Amino acid sequence: MKKMFFALMLVIPAAVLLSFSAVHSRLNEVLKTLELSEDRAKESIGVNFMQASLDAPVNRAIVGLAIGKRATVVNQLGDYMKQYLATPEFEAGYREWRKGMEPKGWDSFLQERIDEVLKDIEDDLAQVESNPEMKTKYAKEIKETKERKAALTDPNHPKRAQYLKEIEADLVNSENKESIVEEYKKEMAELEKKYPAKVNDLIRVRLQEFLDITASINFDAKLVTRKGKQYFEDPALEKKDYQWKRLFRCGKETITAARVYAQSWLKALPAKK
Repeated sequence: MKKMFFALMLVIPAAVLLSFSAVHSRLNEVLKTLELSEDRAKESIGVNFMQASLDAPVNRAIVGLAIGKRATVVNQLGDYMKQYLATPEFEAGYREWRKGMEPKGWDSFLQERIDEVLKDIEDDLAQVESNPEMKTKYAKEIKETKERKAALTDPNHPKRAQYLKEIEADLVNSENKESIVEEYKKEMAELEKKYPAKVNDLIRVRLQEFLDITASINFDAKLVTRKGKQYFEDPALEKKDYQWKRLFRCGKETITAARVYAQSWLKALPAKK
């Protein structure tokens, strides 16, 4: 058996650098069996989640795990992940990470323009403040500039809506608002499909991805050796992607146990709302 740790890593990876305290005892139990440090496990799980990759640490304990024990370890890893995903730490970490993945919408373009206007205002005020003659000559303009700054920095300012409307009107002259709004909606729909906002929906997506990719694995497929490396005898299987091949190398016992666990977990999830 090779790389059995990969199977459950794909089933549902967790976020990097978040607290494992809620499931610490179970984590230690599984990692002790696999001779993995907590930091190494966290790193591997995080990479899988953040980059949607299939990667995991491999050592002699994992590779040499006896036939007949692999299903037990798969179930332990599954229980650990299931408990961890129910913690507030994971939910908060996932929400923050996902926010960073959101596409740039019209509001972002508008805020950038507001920031540019505020910077120009700061530069103008700094220039006149250092010149007494200008302060006297342009007193009225300076007062208006300061009022505009106050309006753009204070959400409750009575003239805020007026100035924002002016800035947006100017922005529309240089950017296609309709196109930006439509593209934002499209990209947000794609984000929701791959990384749903709700944790249970994310779990559902990952479980189904795992079941889909492992459904076609033929563990009896014949391998041939060429120049010291193994290849599938069937050209169609040899063309399979790297992820599929890594799951094949996990072995039938590991993948079968992971599929049973994933199917059970999927059925137990609350109905999607």
